[in-house]
Parts: sequence; structure tokens; C-alpha cells
Amino acid sequence: MIQPDQWREILHKSILYGLLFKALALDAQKLNQDQLKMSYRPVLDTISMWAERKYHEYRSQFGKLGGKIHAQKTTDSLLYSVLVTVRGRQEECIYNVNHLKAECQVRLNNFYTTPSSKRTGMYNMYQWIKVAKNPPSDNERVIFVTLFTMLYYFK
Repeated sequence: MIQPDQWREILHKSILYGLLFKALALDAQKLNQDQLKMSYRPVLDTISMWAERKYHEYRSQFGKLGGKIHAQKTTDSLLYSVLVTVRGRQEECIYNVNHLKAECQVRLNNFYTTPSSKRTGMYNMYQWIKVAKNPPSDNERVIFVTLFTMLYYFK
């Protein structure tokens, strides 16, 4: 049985992952404009695809609950307004922009640190960065780079 206000949580997650997906796309464009020593595009693409999948997953759940998003906009630099219809009732949900940004950052950090992201190799890369203070031998570096490359290309 669905809770009466469960749609609010699902809508909230849909908004978060939608904003995260858009922010990653904008950041990728900015990185393309700068001349960097390495390409971070594959990493951003992986994270962006993950955020987009989560966004569509929650948006679909919201639709199954009888919800429809009509408009999303920033009313000023502090508030984010979303106009929805749920089971025939029109609702306006207002969020604090700074809270949404912070929650997006938490989800991004969780992507790097949770074992569920092992599929993409990001978890392994994060673990490697954590032990950088105690550098591994050259043989361990070669093994890591090989494993990371295999995880990325053969996912």
C-alpha cells in the first residue's frame, strides 16, 4: 500500500537526480572549454548516465502514482518551485536551492564511496585515492591501472 505522502519523497528524489544530471552536463561543457592535461569526459559521462537513470526511475515511479510535473523554476536565487498534479490535485512544492545543491553533492559523494558503484570502477578509483598518502609500489600501480581500465571498458 502506498503512503498518502509517499509521492513527495519520490518527487523530491526525481528533482534531485534531475538537477544533478543537468549540473554534470554543464560541468562537462565547461571542462571541454578548458585545456586540461587529461580527459575527464569518461568519468563525467559515467556519473551523468547514473544520475540520468536514477532521474528517469523516480520520474516513472511518480507517474505511476498518478503524478505529473507541469513546471519547475527557480523563483529567485534561493527558492526552487515545482508545480505538480497528483491524483487530480494540483500542488506546488517549494525547495531551498542551497539544500538541493547540498543533497546533490551528498548523492555524488555517495556514488564514489558506496560499493554499488563497483560496476563502473569509480569505487576502486576512490579507494586508490584514499591510500595515496602511503604510495604503493610500481607493481601495484600497474595492476591498479590495468584493473581500472578493464573495469571501465568491460563493464
